[in-house]
Amino acid sequence: MPLVARKWFTIGALSMAVLLTGMASEVRADFEAALTAYRLGDHSKAFTLFEDLASTGHVKAQHMLGEMYRKGQGVPRNLQDAARWYQKAAELDYADAQYHLGLMYDEGLGVTLNDELALKWYEAAARNGVIDAQYNLALMYEAGEGATKDDSWAYAWFDVAANHGDPVAQMKRAELAATMTQQELDQATVRSQDLQSSLEQSTPHRSH
Repeated sequence: MPLVARKWFTIGALSMAVLLTGMASEVRADFEAALTAYRLGDHSKAFTLFEDLASTGHVKAQHMLGEMYRKGQGVPRNLQDAARWYQKAAELDYADAQYHLGLMYDEGLGVTLNDELALKWYEAAARNGVIDAQYNLALMYEAGEGATKDDSWAYAWFDVAANHGDPVAQMKRAELAATMTQQELDQATVRSQDLQSSLEQSTPHRSH
């Protein structure tokens, strides 16, 4: 490539970087404005701002639209639309949306009740660090909902949630352990250790 052309390419790339940085700053400011309006109870304004951002693919705004449709904040309550927006954000790997979509399928809210899809989205959220999803996933394995009943996997996920500070998971882990043989408990412990190693890159948190 000629030197002049390379120089123009460099300037063009720099200009694009500045432009993208400016756009990112503007999007951040718009999201913060929407969040501020939401926290102040101005749900109509918040909904409009989130909707504008969500239409551009802003994953946090998509999740907030799901929340607002589910709760009827700034818009009439519509569980189908809530599920639709959760789905969009969940497919972009947004953990809290994955958890809420799992709940929708688990309880048949806005979607047809589907244990397999509930388990799928709980597991996605659980692997992204959502403690509530880790606990719910353990419950599903314990009950055999959405998958074959498996106390080993149930114990492993209870253990993960318990180690993240969930007191109910700590209690359930102890109750389940009391019903297992030593061999089953050893297998479950190995699974839990493997899970926790794989989850080191995720930040444990409660769903927002």
